Amino acid sequence: MNEQEKLIIDMIKRRQHDKAETVWLNYCEKPGRNMQFYMQLVKLLAKSKNNRRLNEFGGLVVSNMIKEGDYRSAIRVGRLFIKGLNAECAFLPQIVECVRKLNEKRPRLDEYIQLSKLEEDNDTNAALNRLDVLLYNDEGEVFAHDVSGIGVITVNDTQERKVLIEFENGETKEFNYDGVRQFLYKYPAGHFHALRMKNKDKLKKIALSRPLDFMRIVLRSHDKEIRLDELKELLTHRFLKASEWQKWWRDSRDALMLDPYIEFTGGARGAFKLRETPRELDEELAQRFRKTSDSNSRLSIIKEAHKQFNGDEKLNRLIALCEEVLREDFQIAQGDGDERAVQRIELAFLWEDLHAGTGEPIPGFDPFMELSDPGKASKRAMTMSSYDHQTRVLERFAAYHQEEQAWTRYFAKILSNASPRLATWIIKQLDDAGEKDLLHNTVERIVSNPAENPEMCIWAMKQAYDGKWDSFYQLEFPHIRIMDLMEVMRDLYNLADQTPELSSRLRGTIAKVRNFLWDGHCKFMMDAIDGIPVDDARKLRNMIRNHPALNEHFVSEAMAAFRKVRDDLIEVQQQSEEELIVYVTAHTLANRQTELRRITTEDIPRTSEAIGRARELGDLRENAEYHAARDDMRVLMARKDELTALIQRARIIEIDKIGTNEVNIGTRFIARNLTLDEEQQYTILGLWDADPERGILNYRSPLAEQFLGKKPDVEFEIEMPTGGEARYIIRNIERAELPVEASS
Repeated sequence: MNEQEKLIIDMIKRRQHDKAETVWLNYCEKPGRNMQFYMQLVKLLAKSKNNRRLNEFGGLVVSNMIKEGDYRSAIRVGRLFIKGLNAECAFLPQIVECVRKLNEKRPRLDEYIQLSKLEEDNDTNAALNRLDVLLYNDEGEVFAHDVSGIGVITVNDTQERKVLIEFENGETKEFNYDGVRQFLYKYPAGHFHALRMKNKDKLKKIALSRPLDFMRIVLRSHDKEIRLDELKELLTHRFLKASEWQKWWRDSRDALMLDPYIEFTGGARGAFKLRETPRELDEELAQRFRKTSDSNSRLSIIKEAHKQFNGDEKLNRLIALCEEVLREDFQIAQGDGDERAVQRIELAFLWEDLHAGTGEPIPGFDPFMELSDPGKASKRAMTMSSYDHQTRVLERFAAYHQEEQAWTRYFAKILSNASPRLATWIIKQLDDAGEKDLLHNTVERIVSNPAENPEMCIWAMKQAYDGKWDSFYQLEFPHIRIMDLMEVMRDLYNLADQTPELSSRLRGTIAKVRNFLWDGHCKFMMDAIDGIPVDDARKLRNMIRNHPALNEHFVSEAMAAFRKVRDDLIEVQQQSEEELIVYVTAHTLANRQTELRRITTEDIPRTSEAIGRARELGDLRENAEYHAARDDMRVLMARKDELTALIQRARIIEIDKIGTNEVNIGTRFIARNLTLDEEQQYTILGLWDADPERGILNYRSPLAEQFLGKKPDVEFEIEMPTGGEARYIIRNIERAELPVEASS
């Protein structure tokens, strides 16, 4: 008991009730929750048969707890006072209010209150006990039985005082109220099993989207501690599939181990514990440092530590803990090979960062020894995970080769594969060194060869277009560059359909190219086509209109841009309903629907979580994880929009209804190349069916479009994808046979 509570008890014992009442008024402004105090107070007042003060004291404390919104404590304390009364309860309306607030979601609450006679019986304590029994056996309550397992009350027969319980093993059993108390264990409302049985889908959503909140539910349901093997057994029993568990554990593990309220001890048979208080920040940072092996994350932790504990003894303690981790990792990183060399360099840099401003190196290692060779230095710089460490590698390499200026050639060489942030740094170093010719030639090579690194190409084009490199480079013939990008996008699009394991990365690159062209409502494109020959403008326009990687909205916006600046071009007629249809096979449509579901229900929520976790690492300007996650989200949203639009317009090719009097979508045909004097077999199928090695063409591809509508025994000319023209004649047309996987 606190001093105020002791004083009240002492005054009551001395029968100084008036003085006790004055102290009680002050106490109830912020009443405590010490039930032992209230029990002793009620016992003393009841002993003196002071019903008036019992009502006054009880009513005041209950009213103030209600004001604080603590209805549960108000009922607990109120019931103690009610038990001491030998008269009618004056604060019964407040008790009823609490009952209604705590049970407002129970459909039969009014019926239970009426049956308990709570609002009409002078014996309030007996009425509350009757109400307890009715609520304990209410429909929806979850219980465990030694034999039948876990079940939910589906019927509460208040007249017969019996319930029906449906168990998850399929059994339905009847128990009377006494049997429920005697043979069943009741799960509290917030228990894992209670939540699982009442709304499994909602609990599963919490598990997938808010793993920390979910883990706290699990821990509170198991005395605040659970072993890892017990956790797996719990979640794979009628809740998650084995594959879902593995994915959940993989995605949630790091966040769980880094949460300040959740403690993990041991390895595969380790245990999770729920802490009463969070770890101190220095403890949390030390644990985060040990748990992660990512250098960028560790660097963020070091920066946060120096910011939070500058000059504090906690910083020295944290440095000692982190030094221990770095020494252990440094021993593991010994040996030959670039990967181990990069690990050693990053560990050495982290050691230097840990001892900020002192220049203290990691004992027994000099990073210069790993950086003297130009080829190795540049390769190792590119594989560093931290931008700070990348620039530090290059700075030391440049210092090592400063006299012969060899560093400038190697800087230019790695520019095309650098990230935009690192590329900006490299360009500044070269510009400051007066290497304008070298810069011009390097940028020109990047811009002229988009297939080498499309993402670097569009970044370089944007920098040049925005005038940031005017001192050494101006972008010439931008419309030609756009055409080159269109060809690269087409190749990537076809490759993505043929190589599922690369599909996500390739489509991400396509989305970035598309976003670059889309930026500012196609402003770059409008400037590029302004003033160029009409044939070039028309060619670019047609490439955009027929491009498989560009969705309807993009094409519409691009055509509007063309109309704004090129009134000499023939207006594109608005697409008819037939032209908006996307022809597909059933198999590839199902694949895209599966992909859309995965993006919507798995990838986007997971990436959203990754953005949230990365944001917590600190300074967003130097937070590579945050920017990478944001880029991933933009790619996913673009892909989602694209798939949604295409699937809505998809029409399955009905092979059995395809005519064979001319080349149609859904036909296979023999075409003789008269120019090469050889026969070639082609099949024209849906948007996502292209497989050039098997002669299967997407009906929107330039080659397929030129074959469509051609009849047998009529010569015609075709522009070949590789350049040049060839004369063809169709020899035979038949209905296509779908590939084995497409017909299943």
